[in-house]
Amino acid sequence: MIDFICKFIKSLLNEKKMTNKESLMMFFQSVLGTPYKWGGNNCLQGYDCSGFVQDALAVIGVDPKGDQTSNDLYNYFKDIQELNPKNISFGCLLFFGKEKVTHVAIALNNKQMIEAGGGGSKTTTFQDAMKINACVRIRPINRRSDLLHVIKIKEFDE
Repeated sequence: MIDFICKFIKSLLNEKKMTNKESLMMFFQSVLGTPYKWGGNNCLQGYDCSGFVQDALAVIGVDPKGDQTSNDLYNYFKDIQELNPKNISFGCLLFFGKEKVTHVAIALNNKQMIEAGGGGSKTTTFQDAMKINACVRIRPINRRSDLLHVIKIKEFDE
């Protein structure tokens, strides 16, 4: 039932004949504040970083098949256009980590990102997420110091 509701929300966005950017902004507004859940991949039970990004990608039809980690998403998209961090713009996929990718977010502009963040592998319930304020949220990109890769997907501009 939950998957049906989330798919229904995404199909409504696709039916409105909006640009990809408009569809994504509406999707972002609808899931802002959704609790973080490790391994989460839907709007009603919670998201982890990669589940959130995959749902956003599904809104514009570029979601890779299957459940992907943040590192899997990087490996899937790494052959597209990688940008200098100075050129970040709406829709850039932002990959973070130390030696390998451990987090992914989406740029809203060159200063802010939207992410499912604040949690970790022990954040598995709504109560866990609320205790530490882990959720889908807007944050300054420079709040993190471990930005590894910036990838621009052309569908975000359409």
